[in-house]
Amino acid sequence: MGKYTDVAESFAQALVAKDFQRAHALLTPRLRESLSPQALAENLRSMYSGYAPDDEPVSTRFDREFCMEDWPNKEPDDLGWAYVGILGSSFVEAVTVIVSQSSEGARIRQVDWGRP
Repeated sequence: MGKYTDVAESFAQALVAKDFQRAHALLTPRLRESLSPQALAENLRSMYSGYAPDDEPVSTRFDREFCMEDWPNKEPDDLGWAYVGILGSSFVEAVTVIVSQSSEGARIRQVDWGRP
């Protein structure tokens, strides 16, 4: 594994810490255009608010077993795919990210919200 796992973990940790500016900075320039810090906050909350409206994320869970460096439709600049759990006291959700090499280094080019 490599740098992409650090980016994935840092992103999830920033979300849990409600540091949406830091999470936003971990996105590729292209994704930052369509996913604002406010949108990150809204997407995070929408993952669990339907069944745990009074809860908040408190931690992340990362296991290198849930990472890939090869997958169908991998793009040439992609470094890796990672699934990182986001936990509250009454919920377990996750973000799945694809980390790609960008002009700014390793950054997230795609985010999928929630468990599959």
